[in-house]
Amino acid sequence: MYPVLEEQSTRHNTCRIRNISFDSEDNIEKCGSPALTDELTDSEQMKPQIGTVSVNNMSCVKLDLTTQERNEIYKLRYSVYVKDLKYHQPCADHKSKMLKDSLDSTGNLFGIFKNNEAIGTVLTNYAKHSNLGYYSELYKMKELAYGTYYNDSSISTKLMVRKDFRSKNLAFRLALATFIKGLNDNIQFNFIDCTHKMVPFYLRLGYKVYRESIRHPYFGHGAVLVLELRNIAHLEECNSPFAKHYRRIMHE
Repeated sequence: MYPVLEEQSTRHNTCRIRNISFDSEDNIEKCGSPALTDELTDSEQMKPQIGTVSVNNMSCVKLDLTTQERNEIYKLRYSVYVKDLKYHQPCADHKSKMLKDSLDSTGNLFGIFKNNEAIGTVLTNYAKHSNLGYYSELYKMKELAYGTYYNDSSISTKLMVRKDFRSKNLAFRLALATFIKGLNDNIQFNFIDCTHKMVPFYLRLGYKVYRESIRHPYFGHGAVLVLELRNIAHLEECNSPFAKHYRRIMHE
């Protein structure tokens, strides 16, 4: 079964997606969850397993978020980045234990919730809607996107899953949600950075290594990867789980 897109307009206009739901029989790759990569063994990251996932009440990736849901996401970020990974985050509010981002107001903030608490999230920003700041230069986005950078490019940041849910394929669902939304919004490129240990996870999804080594100002050494959302030949060649969703959306 495929994700269900709710309240979407035509494919070639801006898509209004509120929720993306996953059927419990959708077989998806267990590639390991980003954020807390040090807690995954190399074998767990390098050898994805195929399995039927029981999604229960964690099946919905939400985009149309309430203020309370956004606050729960900010708390999750703080818990993962500040408490678990010990990253120095200048924007962290240590009193409220929340971590907001200047890109939140102009991006697509996705969340997965259980018992009213955020257990997974990712933020995607489009160059045509957001000032991407240092990311544009850090990722060398304009060198790849050429003259179409502002219309075609996006970044995904802060993809994370709460520690006790990192074997539930939530990272895959979040990444797939950004892929589906990007396709419907006519995005061509999605840039990300990650630790080198997480590169195999993203390669499995269809990303390509674009810059092998960078130093992020807040997260240290890593790599930049890029996904060409409409390059179906590559998605099929690497057996990306995104490929079937691309074909479904493009042929609706």
